[in-house]
Amino acid sequence: MNSLFYQLKNNPSLIENLGVEREDIEFKRDFWWETEKSDYKIEMAKDFAAMINRGGGLFIIGVTEHKDKGILEITGIQNPNESIKQRIAQVIQYYLEPKFDLKDIEYVECDGKIICLIPVPSFEDIGIVSVINKERNNLLEFWKRRQTSKMPISYMELENMFFYKITGINYARVYLENQIERYKREWKDY
Repeated sequence: MNSLFYQLKNNPSLIENLGVEREDIEFKRDFWWETEKSDYKIEMAKDFAAMINRGGGLFIIGVTEHKDKGILEITGIQNPNESIKQRIAQVIQYYLEPKFDLKDIEYVECDGKIICLIPVPSFEDIGIVSVINKERNNLLEFWKRRQTSKMPISYMELENMFFYKITGINYARVYLENQIERYKREWKDY
């Protein structure tokens, strides 16, 4: 994902060629706090946790995705400044565990408009991230991106992620490979 971040940083016009949103790229027209949602901080925390737990990715702010037409529109952001980085850092420090710092947040110009690129690290780099939901008695919630949406992580997925983080072995893949081999042995005469 870092290579895409640097490609877009150096040549922002490539954004229009990305097509539609995917698991590792999320387009946002506005920053989370510019929406009408009062709970934007928890939504923002869930978005970051989901992207990190998916394996990292990139938020591109100032781009509207028209899914029905399959095109992107560069809408730009207003007033890029240091307070944006501070607001994001505050949400990360208050709502996410473990804590981490975003190393790069870049503003680039595309079609005469400013957009913001936010690279998101992988859980392999910082650990599996949980959202501390302050509105639900500090309940820890685990989220992951699936296609272009965020969803809660199941217990089995979470167990596999921890196992992978500790051993480097994808438990689910090993389990499935063993099951396939077992079925091949059992059914070889049929």
